[in-house]
Amino acid sequence: MYFLNIPANIESWFSNCQFNISAISDLKLRVGYGVTGNQDGLGNFASRALNRANENYDGNPGIAQDNVPNPNLGWESTASTNIGIDLALLNARVNITADAYLKKTSNLIFQKQLPWTSGFSSIGNANIGEMENRGVELTLSTRNLRGEFQGTTDFNIAMLVNKIKRHVCSWRIITCP
Repeated sequence: MYFLNIPANIESWFSNCQFNISAISDLKLRVGYGVTGNQDGLGNFASRALNRANENYDGNPGIAQDNVPNPNLGWESTASTNIGIDLALLNARVNITADAYLKKTSNLIFQKQLPWTSGFSSIGNANIGEMENRGVELTLSTRNLRGEFQGTTDFNIAMLVNKIKRHVCSWRIITCP
């Protein structure tokens, strides 16, 4: 998989800018995009047909198929996009951080059920869904007292929305709005 991260260039550009607004101590914009993969749940030979020995049929030794092969099985992939801003005001006594993100995961790995007449209960793991996570986070930090006695206040709020966008049942594809 690959991952691209951009924040260093943008942060350094904003940090070196001279603002003529005396209340702003610091201002940074963060932007990032990346795609990562997940193979959790995939065995070493999950996409291959496996056989097991020591199976007997009518008193004769034999070999039996152990699983249903899935040559289309692959990694989950998650594309993440985020944008954020860091703002320091009044000589960094008030700090505000805001972030928004969007994560789209495709090829979700789940067990896919099969009809019992196939001789197997499931195909094992299969890529059968898509999910979307989006959210925003806001943090406000203040340094209220400075000197021998110090005090700070921190406030954090977040909103997260998760949606299953597509899920494949054994008999149909469900597309969620």
